[in-house]
Amino acid sequence: FFLEWFFNSAKLILRQKNMRVKYAVRSALLLAVHVVMPQEAIYEEVHAYIYHAANRRRRM
Repeated sequence: FFLEWFFNSAKLILRQKNMRVKYAVRSALLLAVHVVMPQEAIYEEVHAYIYHAANRRRRM
């Protein structure tokens, strides 16, 4: 359930235009994920997913 909410939030954030706001909210979400799920593997996976998604958006 939490992951589903997180990815939905991430998708919404990636749609936002303001880069500074997007970065701040993304950092907060990553921090929340790190607290809720301390497993490094999951944290890295989520971080990579969001980071690459943002980069793909930027290249378009």
